[in-house]
Amino acid sequence: MRRETAPLILSTAGVTILYLLSLILQPPHVTLDEIPSFEGETVEIAGVVTSVYITSSGNQIIGLRNIQNEPPGNTTIFSMDKIDVNVDDIIKAKGSVQKYEGKWEIVVHNKNNVQIIKRMSTQKTSIWVVATEPERYMSLPLSLTGEIKNLKISRNTFTLTNNGYSITVFSPPQYLFNLTTGEHVKVDGRLLYDDKTFSYYLLGERVIKVD
Repeated sequence: MRRETAPLILSTAGVTILYLLSLILQPPHVTLDEIPSFEGETVEIAGVVTSVYITSSGNQIIGLRNIQNEPPGNTTIFSMDKIDVNVDDIIKAKGSVQKYEGKWEIVVHNKNNVQIIKRMSTQKTSIWVVATEPERYMSLPLSLTGEIKNLKISRNTFTLTNNGYSITVFSPPQYLFNLTTGEHVKVDGRLLYDDKTFSYYLLGERVIKVD
């Protein structure tokens, strides 16, 4: 009996030790305003996505702010992998703290180190619906589909048309190089108002070709 129970006791003790070590080795969870105190260290952070940008080399930059307004704090996440996040999503990330061009950032070495705590759903609607009540959709995440007209790569803009209605789209430049006039696309973004031209426009965050 004693010979049979001894390995079990040792196995249970080993699992317990590994669990305790995992707790000890877990990176500290810090707020974004505390990041400067952890330069060169690995930390865990959480925040609200404020921007998503793909660089010309294919890396992803994610802007982040503290979930609560106080204490104030913001940073960016640098990832070599593309992570499916949108503006206003609440995420948690693990990475190393570094300063790049005078600004603090979290370098994520694996996309699995970024978890979505709460996803802000994008409202799918039509251009004509937005045109009838634009105030209702101001600053909300929208998803619009239509045909590309007046593509101007130098200005990062194109006109999205559907059923006789149209809206100007300001697009991240990395999406424009693969687009041509006449193609059908889905644009995820936010409806904003230009005081100078007295017109609404869609600030695009992602442009995807559709059939």
